Amino acid sequence: MKAFQLKIILNLVFLISINSTILFGQKKNTTFIYFDEQHNIVRSKKESVYFLVKEKESDTTYHHSYYKKYGPLIKFETYKDKEATIQHGFFAWYRNGVIDSSGMMMNNQREGEWIFPDQNDLKNFQYKTLEYKNGIGFAKIKKSAIKGDTSIHQNNFEKPIYTMPLYNGDWVKSMQIYFVYPKESFENGISGQTILGFLVLQNGEVENITIQKSVDYFIDRECKRVLKLSSGKWLPGKQNGNPVVTKHEQKFILSLRE
Repeated sequence: MKAFQLKIILNLVFLISINSTILFGQKKNTTFIYFDEQHNIVRSKKESVYFLVKEKESDTTYHHSYYKKYGPLIKFETYKDKEATIQHGFFAWYRNGVIDSSGMMMNNQREGEWIFPDQNDLKNFQYKTLEYKNGIGFAKIKKSAIKGDTSIHQNNFEKPIYTMPLYNGDWVKSMQIYFVYPKESFENGISGQTILGFLVLQNGEVENITIQKSVDYFIDRECKRVLKLSSGKWLPGKQNGNPVVTKHEQKFILSLRE
């Protein structure tokens, strides 16, 4: 194997030695299903073009992630049951690894705000939102997609946040300690930028982690694992001096250099 220098940039640059631990194996309660170009199930990863990852979060939460082999996320689904008959939770579709359409399902019905691309202005990433109640869309609003923006997790997006959430510590040092470059990605020379969206609660805990930009399954999974370790270590966003639940994003930029 060629020697590579692993460079991971998380807003600032730091280096991880080639001797860093490489992530092996797969998680418990995780199943991989492989598909060919026509989306027929095949026996092995070698024959596949796409794959589905089924992950059990709890007895009432099952995640399905559809990936391109050696590539980014295509679709993310959440179900209440193991048989995947009850859509319940976050759903998202991706275009070239970037989140495209997304929203929440409750018992097979769309609920709350759903975001869709404006088909008349795809180049500028203009989006439309449609509000759903009991599966019925009732209000349409056009707005720009603001990647990396921070906003209050409320219906009123006009109210400003005077203090943004901050990691209470040395973020770069923490990543140097905890980030493990996935073996699968490393061996296939995969690198790029994963962006995770999440909520910072009033107590500094992290919830509702979603993939806003994907590299591949193994890198995305490791970035989520590391972000979960930071839960409870954030200073919450504040509005008028009061802690508020805040939407936030974190970038993980990885590159392999000979």
